Amino acid sequence: MIAPKTQAVDYQISDQSNAALQLQFNGNVYKVASQYSTPDGKWVSDSNKYFSVKRRIEKKGEWIVFHDTFTNLTDENLPLMHRDQVAMKPDKVWLGGLSPSNVTGTSNDAHNPTVFAVQGKTGIGMLPLDDIFQVHITDYSTPDGIGLMDNTLVLEPKSTYTADWAIVPVASTDHFDFINA
Repeated sequence: MIAPKTQAVDYQISDQSNAALQLQFNGNVYKVASQYSTPDGKWVSDSNKYFSVKRRIEKKGEWIVFHDTFTNLTDENLPLMHRDQVAMKPDKVWLGGLSPSNVTGTSNDAHNPTVFAVQGKTGIGMLPLDDIFQVHITDYSTPDGIGLMDNTLVLEPKSTYTADWAIVPVASTDHFDFINA
């Protein structure tokens, strides 16, 4: 069997709040933040009267896995958009495996639900891990960061859903180092 070699990377993460943390890697510090929509048209970063959110983080050798569990606290269907972003100034990006001509774009490709960006000599990749997030995915990049979003999630009354996603820090600018990790 031919498989890429596992190459653990040296990174640190520090919690700032339930939906924000700092990723320190390869001499850089990146802010990772999440936000969630509410039915009253606001964006929040924590539990509220509509839903609760609990985050569990797994530190792996090559990547960081996030498990964000949402519970609908209402007696009605709850539309719940969620967005996760790494703040950075990308020099180049790949959305769904393709590199656009500039650093601003989106991709809705469930077959390749990845986003990868390089800044200087460092790369950061993101991808959804659970089936629902993969099907609902919109990967995006802006001049200020990269991210994942689900703009179509609806939770049934009192139901629970866990969005699983990952950040992959890469000590190079090679898109295939991200893919192989």
